[in-house]
Amino acid sequence: MYFFALLNVEIDTINDDSMFDINSVKMLYTLPVNSFTLINDKDNNIFLVKIADSKKNFFNKSDEEYVQFVKNQNTDNRKSILQSYDQLLNNKYQVKVNQKSVDRVKNYFK
Repeated sequence: MYFFALLNVEIDTINDDSMFDINSVKMLYTLPVNSFTLINDKDNNIFLVKIADSKKNFFNKSDEEYVQFVKNQNTDNRKSILQSYDQLLNNKYQVKVNQKSVDRVKNYFK
């Protein structure tokens, strides 16, 4: 026996698993408007879903919290890239640090 119902469901965030399985919700966030897909809920009931609308949150780019967030992200990204590059170089070449030279440079800038 098959049961068909037309539901209009609004999902608030990508972590909103009140109606559907969390993996299904994450997949919904990757789809464009007016697309169809099959998803399931926690009880493994299968739904045919159409993405009818998408709302974007707008924010103030001059807001202090946003500016601080961007600075932190940029710093984290640079740090990650430099660590990866450093690890690549250390794996490729045998780098030996001359501690006396490092101490001499440190003392020069004191």
